[in-house]
Amino acid sequence: MSLRQVFLNVLNIPLKPAGILAVPRWEIQWWTSARKFSFGNREYPCFYHAYNCGWPPYVSERTVELALADAWLSSVEANVIEIGAVTPYYWPGRVSTIIDPFDPHSSVMQRQSMFEVDLTGRTVLAISTFEHIGTDDYSTNTERKTSADAMRKLFNESPSFLVTVPLGYSPSVDGFLSDSRNLPIDVSVGFLRRTTGSDWTEISGFPTDGVRYGDDKLRAEFPDTSIGRWANAIAVLERGNALRSEVKV
Repeated sequence: MSLRQVFLNVLNIPLKPAGILAVPRWEIQWWTSARKFSFGNREYPCFYHAYNCGWPPYVSERTVELALADAWLSSVEANVIEIGAVTPYYWPGRVSTIIDPFDPHSSVMQRQSMFEVDLTGRTVLAISTFEHIGTDDYSTNTERKTSADAMRKLFNESPSFLVTVPLGYSPSVDGFLSDSRNLPIDVSVGFLRRTTGSDWTEISGFPTDGVRYGDDKLRAEFPDTSIGRWANAIAVLERGNALRSEVKV
């Protein structure tokens, strides 16, 4: 617990009988201010949720990923297949087909690797999933595949998709996305970078100065939480232009 929180706890002892609590200023402001971000010439409201999203001034990349996914899902007409179970924790039932070999959520109907599923003709959504492929985060008995293999399979088979990938987590993903020769001409890619704890700004290309995953200072300040264990930049890949992103590499 931080010294600031200890101070607030002590301060609140005499205030509680009166039904009053002293809280940090940001806890008052997060719900009175409509935080937004811009991407692909459009403005989106930030997405907040108690599960793995955080609240200002400490938010995860889900704040922008889910805002984009929400708009995208509202725009696409085809049945969507989701790689990696994310949406069930926020919009149960919104995506009917979810494949994930590990997630225990009851909405996962196909407990398979994406390499075992034919994506030909399928509209695909993947949120913060591809960076885990080829790492030791999860293990299977199947032949080891890399994130680059997953990207190529997606590009070769799916006619329409939205994929968000945190940067700085997987060197394999970063290396693949930083080379525009790996991306088909009909795949748009944009990048969002964290500018403060809760604000995100679109940048014109892959961050060549490097992006570090997480924040050591925040981890030290909040050791028993997930604060500071989030991405500071993401890539957004789309085929089909449901978001009408005009950002190209």
